[in-house]
Amino acid sequence: MNHWDLLRKEARRRHAEVCAQGDDKCDRGAPAEILLAKAEKMTGIRRRALPKDHPLLDGAVAKLERSTIWYDSSVEHWLSLYYQAHEFAHHWLRHGARACTRSDIDSEASEDKVPLGVHRVQGYGPHERNETDANLFAREFLLAGDVLKGWFTEAGLNAGQIAARVGVSVEMVCHQLARSLLTPDVPPDGVKAESPQDDFDLDESQRAAAHLGQP
Repeated sequence: MNHWDLLRKEARRRHAEVCAQGDDKCDRGAPAEILLAKAEKMTGIRRRALPKDHPLLDGAVAKLERSTIWYDSSVEHWLSLYYQAHEFAHHWLRHGARACTRSDIDSEASEDKVPLGVHRVQGYGPHERNETDANLFAREFLLAGDVLKGWFTEAGLNAGQIAARVGVSVEMVCHQLARSLLTPDVPPDGVKAESPQDDFDLDESQRAAAHLGQP
């Protein structure tokens, strides 16, 4: 199991944990609004909407600061939901306080964009890696790949219907659905990871060192 599999597996675990939280339990695959409201209740991290260019955003579109997520609410509603999920991802991945710009948050981000060789050293550092991790985590949290695959192959739902059901963009669903259908699923429990130490137990500097030179 590689780093990206671990990331998706952890995102699905958080998805299931949030759905099972409290007296108002829900099935996996709940709408994004419900997932985020339950995540707020479970973590104690408040979500606060702000208008574009508000001083508290300090040039960012979303921030994780202490026990609050601040986010730009002037964008499309689905995108503001993704902003919030992205910041919850930073919290769960233990990245610390963050101030994310529009270029940091990409709902269609893929691990394929991670450069190799000299380009990795010159243009891809801990900040970029953390943002890529948070993007993939947030998308898997909102759209768990195994749930999407079941909806598409067994329930017969198309991308538009899934997008309406969850409350996100069709493009985001298509990206996640394509990966779920065309690539191997996350390995089950019991499959050994490439690294002997779980990435999610490392701080930022340790993770950077652990993955130095890996593809």
